[in-house]
Amino acid sequence: MTRLLAPLAIAAMMLVGSYTFADDEVSQAGMAQQHKMMKDCMAKHAAEDTRMTKGDMEKICKEEVKSQMNNSNAMSDSPQK
Repeated sequence: MTRLLAPLAIAAMMLVGSYTFADDEVSQAGMAQQHKMMKDCMAKHAAEDTRMTKGDMEKICKEEVKSQMNNSNAMSDSPQK
């Protein structure tokens, strides 16, 4: 009986660990995408209005990125026909 429990316990730990690392990779990819979107937005607003402060651009871009991420999440969650 103990010969069966040890391999099962090891297999369960490996399965849980693989899901943990998979979640980290997905969240890192999402963060990289958000960072790129933020950088692009900041560059766009800096080119459009040179009088805008960096803080104002950050506020605007955070809202834009948040909105874009919510829209892309809503589209990916919707069922395909």
